[in-house]
Amino acid sequence: MPITSLWGCVLVLAPCLLLGCLEPLVDDAVLEAAVTFPKAEDVPDIGSKPAWLAAIDAGDQVERRIVRRSGFAGGKRVWYWNVGIIDDSTLPLYALVEKGADGTATVLPHAYIVDAIPGRPGYTPVWTIHFVPVTERWAGEAITSVAALQDAQEAGLVDEPEETGLIGDFLIVHPDVVLETRAGDVLPTRAYYRGVKVPLHVLGNFTKVGEKATAPISRVFQLRREGGEPIDEGARGVDITGDGDVNDSNNLFPIGPGDAEETPVWQLVRVVVPKETQSVDTSQDEKASDIMAVSDLFLIAEDGSLRPIAGKVVAFEVTEFIINCPFEPEPTP
Repeated sequence: MPITSLWGCVLVLAPCLLLGCLEPLVDDAVLEAAVTFPKAEDVPDIGSKPAWLAAIDAGDQVERRIVRRSGFAGGKRVWYWNVGIIDDSTLPLYALVEKGADGTATVLPHAYIVDAIPGRPGYTPVWTIHFVPVTERWAGEAITSVAALQDAQEAGLVDEPEETGLIGDFLIVHPDVVLETRAGDVLPTRAYYRGVKVPLHVLGNFTKVGEKATAPISRVFQLRREGGEPIDEGARGVDITGDGDVNDSNNLFPIGPGDAEETPVWQLVRVVVPKETQSVDTSQDEKASDIMAVSDLFLIAEDGSLRPIAGKVVAFEVTEFIINCPFEPEPTP
């Protein structure tokens, strides 16, 4: 079900359960008694589960077309997608891989395996990525659920899951949801959830920070002039730059796409700037503003606290809202 505002209500997400590691099996008779797994083409789509499809539609937080939005990072225009309100929790996602002699893992053309969907308790689109090495016994069987993954481990088709140190922003959506990119609209790929295929948009991989399985959080700064509305077309639904769309903003990110500390998870900071501030709306150019970097407004102390620059900031509020806004990757030169 679509949401109409850029910033919405916080979703409370339950902790996730990791797949338990099973003891190696040594009895060949047990290994030969493999569970029957379907062929990939025989796995039903989410449409075969109307209640699950309705839950996804109600909970995915996006319109049928996820549009690109623009802001600024470090003096440069950047593109991102706003795909809803989250927190910093994560869930496990499993990818089948083939391990080389040197230990290098190659991801196989097998759908990712997940155990949560939008509209159901515990779902988040931010995942800790686990590699699951296949063994010589695996012959292309479709492993379509976390329970089936445990069965496959018992049957000797796969080894124990391995942590990668990565998080992924992978959005499960209604089948009709397309993603706007600079190359055109992209249809979702598929993941396996409890025996069915669910549509999924892969929005990016990021290095996990810290010991806890949580996503690193940075801050995004949304500007408004004294007495005015946000300088953000997506929040207002108004074409403030006159270019015929409602995708532009003067939102500021402290880091940009490809930076070492890149994350899709941002805490919203609302900033009031003086009335005379020149921005994308006054320039009528979404690429031109007097404020194109967080450093134009704030000094950031070593402890992360914000020190507004005199004359640049009237007031600011660090809100409780956590936004899922992954960057669109920069084009390859």
